[in-house]
Amino acid sequence: MTPPINSGPGRGSTFKIYLPIIKADLTEIHPEELPEPAGAPPTILLSEDDPADKTDSRRALKKALGK
Repeated sequence: MTPPINSGPGRGSTFKIYLPIIKADLTEIHPEELPEPAGAPPTILLSEDDPADKTDSRRALKKALGK
């Protein structure tokens, strides 16, 4: 299914993605039980055409990730 997309010059683009809610039995996971991830750290793709917004977004991501 293709997500609904709204786009136009000077308005930017909006992509709406709907994820299903799945009811499941939840098990509490303790951090000490989680294995160390293997390989390279995860990558975040930031796509922004406005330089000021890109700078602000990068700054916010770095702060949130403790970098």
